[in-house]
Amino acid sequence: MEAAVAPRVKTIKSIDIYMICVFLYAIVQSEISIQYPTVKTIIMTTLFSLSFLAVLMEVLKKVKIKKVAISIWIGMFLIISYLVLKDGWDDGFYLMIPFSFVTHRYNQKEVLRRYCLSMFCGIFLIIFLCKIGILQNIVYHDILTGETREYLGFNWTTFGPNMLFGAIMAFIVIKDKNIKAWELLTLFAINYWFKLKTNTTAVYLTVNLALILDLIGKSNTVRSIILKNRVVQKLATHIFSIVCAFTIIFQLFYNSHPNLSIMKEANLASNYRLGLNALAFSNYRITIFGQKIVFNQNGRNYFFLDSSYIYILFTGGIIALVSICWLLNKVSEQAITSENYFLLVALFVLALHSVTDPQLVDIRNNPFIMLIVPSIISLRNTLNVS
Repeated sequence: MEAAVAPRVKTIKSIDIYMICVFLYAIVQSEISIQYPTVKTIIMTTLFSLSFLAVLMEVLKKVKIKKVAISIWIGMFLIISYLVLKDGWDDGFYLMIPFSFVTHRYNQKEVLRRYCLSMFCGIFLIIFLCKIGILQNIVYHDILTGETREYLGFNWTTFGPNMLFGAIMAFIVIKDKNIKAWELLTLFAINYWFKLKTNTTAVYLTVNLALILDLIGKSNTVRSIILKNRVVQKLATHIFSIVCAFTIIFQLFYNSHPNLSIMKEANLASNYRLGLNALAFSNYRITIFGQKIVFNQNGRNYFFLDSSYIYILFTGGIIALVSICWLLNKVSEQAITSENYFLLVALFVLALHSVTDPQLVDIRNNPFIMLIVPSIISLRNTLNVS
């Protein structure tokens, strides 16, 4: 008589808790945090508690952790603590550390798959709650451009599109060359729908660019030519620093020649971002450690720094900006080393999009922060082997 086989019970991993945390962090970007502040408090308390639980689960495994990883997390903690306590950054940035700790041993695609699923679920849940009237859909009349933009249940008209940006970038890396035509068409359609509702042009253009580059990359020959090109390799290993430097240099040129017709056109095309950035250069100093800046996102005295590079330069300082670019450059370098064309595309588009939007260090919109530690470990291992 054969012995009965006990059914396999799926155990919950720490990375599964990370997935839940991403979902919770996504939905507090909605009107929930304004209409239902008690619910927001409960969600954030649950989020921090779950992140602590996930860290505890990893610690109890007693897996040896690389010294370089510990050094990076300590550095992150010190920089984030300064930015939160001194410069007024959101304390949600602390989540970067437990999230990174929990995910660093897992495969890149496994991490991005969970992020992608959580983010898409969060986005569509917010829109659904908005459509059935639980969350209000604020219609915003942009004073600067005269355009009408919908919030779709999110805290701000650009929040939904930027969350979509992160989800699609992760999806591109997960699917790589196996992405299907109907999937690409669906993503193009969703992106276009968001553009119609929110009029967020920067996200619309960069997502379309990523999807086009993804489509081109389905050819093995094209991927090989691009990845083997020495110029591409050099640029890719410093892509965030290069785009950051270009952004600042172009901004300085605008500051000196704002009345040139071409600069006026550029300011208009950027939705007046260049003019707002110029105000920061006029009213604040560039410092080593940054400073606290009070922004105004309501009324006629609107003032915010949408560019990730300019925002970090003024509010985080030179050290924070250099550190962030260097760390993300390492992810791009690892993409070149592993010949991962699709990760390279996502990082390239992220670097470009960060010129106009402030999500470079936002773990809701930039899942590639989670790849920093494993990328640096992988590069060090490759160097030691060679």
